Amino acid sequence: MFKEARWGFLEKISRVTRFTRRTAEDILDSPKVPPQVRRLLKNPDVVNLQDEFDSARLYLARWAMGIAEQSEKERQQDHQVVWANRDALELEDSAVGEFEILDLESKSTKLDSEKRKPVSLEEWNKWFDPKTGKLVITVNEVKERIFHGGVEPGAARKEIWLWLLDVYPWDSTKDERIALMNSKRDEYVRLKGKWWDDLERRNNNEYWRDQKNRIEKDVHRTDRSVPIFAGEDIPHPDPDSPFAETGTNVHLEQMKDMLLTYNEYNTELGYVQGMSDLLAPIYAVLQDDAAAFWAFVGFMGRMERNFLRDQTGMRAQLVVLDHLVQLMDPKLYAYLESADSTNFFFFFRMLLVWYKREFKWDDVLRLWETMWTNFLSSQFHLFIALAILERHRDVIMDHLKQFDEVLKYINELSTTIELSSTRVRAEALFHKFQRVVDAADRKSGFVAPGEGSGEMRKRRVESTCGEGSSSSCTALTSGAAVNKGKDVEGRDGEIVPNVSPELRGLLNREIIRAK
Repeated sequence: MFKEARWGFLEKISRVTRFTRRTAEDILDSPKVPPQVRRLLKNPDVVNLQDEFDSARLYLARWAMGIAEQSEKERQQDHQVVWANRDALELEDSAVGEFEILDLESKSTKLDSEKRKPVSLEEWNKWFDPKTGKLVITVNEVKERIFHGGVEPGAARKEIWLWLLDVYPWDSTKDERIALMNSKRDEYVRLKGKWWDDLERRNNNEYWRDQKNRIEKDVHRTDRSVPIFAGEDIPHPDPDSPFAETGTNVHLEQMKDMLLTYNEYNTELGYVQGMSDLLAPIYAVLQDDAAAFWAFVGFMGRMERNFLRDQTGMRAQLVVLDHLVQLMDPKLYAYLESADSTNFFFFFRMLLVWYKREFKWDDVLRLWETMWTNFLSSQFHLFIALAILERHRDVIMDHLKQFDEVLKYINELSTTIELSSTRVRAEALFHKFQRVVDAADRKSGFVAPGEGSGEMRKRRVESTCGEGSSSSCTALTSGAAVNKGKDVEGRDGEIVPNVSPELRGLLNREIIRAK
């Protein structure tokens, strides 16, 4: 009865359009929250993250009221056991259990230097028919090249990002793209005009003014060290703005207009803190408000679930990360469990805005265009997280004893993580993951003869495990799905890991979108 009332209360909160800081604080101060959880939430590093993102505060509130108090049965549903403790302890002392120690120079990650070079505009143009403007190589070839090499800064990025962010269809002609962009420019002007010309709403609508003020504050603190957003060289157009005396610049004003227009475009979600972090790099590269807006809309197609007010999107990703760490590094997982750190909240900010604060500006651009390709997986960002954990596992296991210590350590990695080695490590871990799944399926007898390759499995999962098809994905897991939370016995009686439906989804290239 208490549990139903608790979640009923939270569901009512999730339907409210605006969440104030006081609402979350009321939840966190509730006497129903265990004292040890309340002390954790008062930790300075936790408080700082809550102050930075409203969604982090709400997530912690839900976690405090829900996850920390779940019964063991409920806990196992989301916090699934991939290896039994006795099996994990028997594995060799490596970051990938009984499957050989990670080799960053493995065959799967060795490429010639040409394929590691960024794609130039000249190279890009050679991939299109000079008469029709249609792509003459496969989309997969394009994405593989960009995944490994990235895109050259400047004109190449301005063109190629429009494809990676679904502004241009991959099968379009040059004339079709010109017509499409003209149409999108007109649509942007129309959407912007809906709020720009509505003086009644701008002056008297409380929700709209609240959103405007939120955007105003967020934009004025987003990436101000980047030259295009630095400085104030024009008067502020709104005398009531808290930045009226400071002034502004034209690019900040363009950002505000685009975010207010997105608030108009996606009325169900509106603007949520963190979106300015996602728009800024796109606008800085394209420097065209209409093109940047539609590229941002394309990006938000995959990122919208991060900003859902009931936090289901973020929770789902943290659950998958939980399963992934259990499978790939059971000893590290066991240690994090002992340090009360398997809620993986220390990765919340990284996943929310795709490592925007963890890498330097130029590295963020390169990382994002790599992940936009979906070349290996639409959830490759979780392998980036695993690569970061794998890189720092010894420090964590040797020196960090409590959740607040882990959180502080991970937060202080901001702008210090080296991109190149992290990307290579993440790719190697993905291929390692494929081999783990292959091995588990062979031992359990799941894969039929002749279908044992990772590529065959990837195609099969992609064709079956699309958006919202959890039942189909479950069907693919065979005994693993039936024995959820348990080890699976192989054909010869050996113990093999339980590869959950969530883990199999990591082999899928289809973008997971908000329902």
